[in-house]
Amino acid sequence: MKKMKEVLLKIIKGIKTIFGLLFSRIIYFFKTLPKKLKEFPNDFRYKFNKKQRIIAIIDILLFIAIIILIIVLIVNGIKKNKPGTAPDYTEVQTESVYDFTGDELEVDDKFAVIDASAIDDEANFFIYTAENGIKVPVIVAHAQDGTLRVGINRCRHDREEELGYFAPGLGVLICQKTGYVIAIGEIGLADVLCTPIPLSRCREADGKIYIPVLELEKATQYFSDMN
Repeated sequence: MKKMKEVLLKIIKGIKTIFGLLFSRIIYFFKTLPKKLKEFPNDFRYKFNKKQRIIAIIDILLFIAIIILIIVLIVNGIKKNKPGTAPDYTEVQTESVYDFTGDELEVDDKFAVIDASAIDDEANFFIYTAENGIKVPVIVAHAQDGTLRVGINRCRHDREEELGYFAPGLGVLICQKTGYVIAIGEIGLADVLCTPIPLSRCREADGKIYIPVLELEKATQYFSDMN
């Protein structure tokens, strides 16, 4: 057991050394890049020995790999929130979400109460009927990390049309207004470009999910012209 521990420590030390050398090489490369670019053609042809040429080629390949990685990350970031890039789901819902389908929320005094065990990591749709008769569609879900996500089923960019989100499965929502695809865990987050309107002060305790009636009543402002 002691020998195995020593071997593991040596392996970890070796990995740290390799990454340290690689990181220092990257820093050195970018630090000396302007000078290298200027002197490289002449040096490579007339001054470099065999070892120096190999190192120069490695530096060039490393630079190309970093540029490709940066481009891939940028392209993926753009595609993530680009309108009209929703996956090609078949037979998805395309009609207005405001046909008010969903289970009616049960109200207990100051809260609408939902059994938490009935909420999974897909979108669950509910309807709250306000005191003035306006119906408010609500999305409730658990993110993959188990945190509660609650929002009003209307795109926060929508001011006129009856458009919100539909759920094709696979842990995502698709906005009918923008075409954006968002993860269930992004419901109601302020830093997400397109997301359902968040509902404040929702909480989960003792196997129940509590949504304040006051917040639901406030949400009728988004639907007063649609009921």
